[in-house]
Amino acid sequence: EEHRVLEVGKGSASTIDVQLDAASFVVWGYYLKSGDINVSVSTTATLAATEGSDEQETKEDEGEVQISSTSRLDSAGGSFSTASGGTVSLTFDNSFSWMTKKTVNFYVCAVPLAEKHSLDSPRKGRFQGFFSE
Repeated sequence: EEHRVLEVGKGSASTIDVQLDAASFVVWGYYLKSGDINVSVSTTATLAATEGSDEQETKEDEGEVQISSTSRLDSAGGSFSTASGGTVSLTFDNSFSWMTKKTVNFYVCAVPLAEKHSLDSPRKGRFQGFFSE
């Protein structure tokens, strides 16, 4: 639940996998103090329908659903709900940078769907300080 720090070497990528045991609410985010990085978030879990919101744009590829993909940003975050267990993967891709490694501060929190109220969306509530460090 606490944030972690990951070093991504120049010209390389790193993937963090988080196992979901059951239907879950997942909140994720990252920032870099300097530079930018490509990030994709995907899951093997079945996504849950969300009430009162627009359909989340997703892309399915061989059993994985891509939740988000960013190109060369210094921070981003999001949340989604799953209807089943599975794996959430965050891939930090620095392959475009041949000169500079990147230090990524990130978090990924998953709680049972019934406890969704205990987490706020990124950049609000208990995660607001994460983006202002």
